[in-house]
Amino acid sequence: MASLVSPGLAQSLRNGWPTAWLVDIDWPDTPVRLWDGLGTLKWSGKTFTGIRNVGRVIGVGGSKQVKVREVTLELRGVGSDASEFLEPTIRNRLVQIWLAGFDRNGVKINGDPDLAVEGKADRREVFVDESRKAGIRLIVSEPTYIVERAQFLRYTPEWIKETYGDDIAGLDLLSRIELERIPWTKE
Repeated sequence: MASLVSPGLAQSLRNGWPTAWLVDIDWPDTPVRLWDGLGTLKWSGKTFTGIRNVGRVIGVGGSKQVKVREVTLELRGVGSDASEFLEPTIRNRLVQIWLAGFDRNGVKINGDPDLAVEGKADRREVFVDESRKAGIRLIVSEPTYIVERAQFLRYTPEWIKETYGDDIAGLDLLSRIELERIPWTKE
């Protein structure tokens, strides 16, 4: 049976090695990149800031229901003034969440992380937790489908000449025979 995760992540999960969430939010001023570890993490030319246990990802998983899935990103302990997180409009901004597997020492990402969620920022909520610290939740909506427009490329003699040059023999014959009926068997 084919694996649903990348080989590196599968190896980390199979061996019980550390895993982590990587979150990339297309924030208006500059991208916000966080991971649930400690310190900074570099992957694919991007730097993620560790938030350890003050942040979490809620709602990632599979479902057989046809509906828009909502995933919640939660950041606790933002202080009494959470206005800096509420100011810019981020509705419909891209949010990507990866699950990364690490090597046995938990130092290096093992292969490529798996993209678990790719959705749009929907809304934000401010909350107060049991220790009376403010927090913020970002609700991300992931569509059940993505509509892609079909792309067609017509291999006309003109396009072939423009792309490959004029010295290809027989191209001028194509326009003469393109509407001809060509029998492939004896009639």
